[in-house]
Amino acid sequence: MHYCNDKDINRLIKKMLRSGWRFEAGRHGKLRHPEGIGFITFPKTPSDHRCLKNMLRDIRRLESTNNPS
Repeated sequence: MHYCNDKDINRLIKKMLRSGWRFEAGRHGKLRHPEGIGFITFPKTPSDHRCLKNMLRDIRRLESTNNPS
């Protein structure tokens, strides 16, 4: 399935889906955390060269709220 026009983001999304995250379609894509603690959104046609970095940052933040150290 094609989730995003950026090949690196598409690869990341497929990896996350294999690890239990869920995808929801819409104007922007939405990835829901496997434990239901939140979600991240991403554009299907990113115009910002930092989009992948921003997604990785959002994923880290979401997972750190789930596992406080």
